[in-house]
Amino acid sequence: RRGEPSTIVFKEMTTALEKEMAMLLEGSKQVQGQAKEASQQAGKIRRKSRDLEEQLGDIAAASDQWKKTSENRQRRMSRDYTEVDLLDSFNKIDTDKNGYIEPSELHKAIKTMDPNCSEETAAEMLKFADTNADGKVSFEEYKKVMLYKPVVDGS
Repeated sequence: RRGEPSTIVFKEMTTALEKEMAMLLEGSKQVQGQAKEASQQAGKIRRKSRDLEEQLGDIAAASDQWKKTSENRQRRMSRDYTEVDLLDSFNKIDTDKNGYIEPSELHKAIKTMDPNCSEETAAEMLKFADTNADGKVSFEEYKKVMLYKPVVDGS
């Protein structure tokens, strides 16, 4: 009967080790689940980042198209237009003289400089400039687009 206490101790140790292993395995499963969730979130963030990058590219393209509508001013791509210059170019685009550039007017103005311009491109440009979402561009909205100066790295 001398061996019985060591057998009991051994069984207790085995049971304690089994419990600890079960806890470690459960903890490992939780970590794996959290890692999977973090990986999925990172994927969503990467997709959102690509979407934002694409939107910024679209905004830059729209801004470039708007610059073209102002009678091809060269002055090293300067955006220091006077109020008179802006009003003059706005009025040339606003052919019905109602004080707004409407989609058809914008498309027509762009087509004179870029015959391949699609109505989709014109619609994107209008959306870019139309800050109050009324479907047309007011003179104030036009000025904001034309006077917009992008931030350049290193300046």
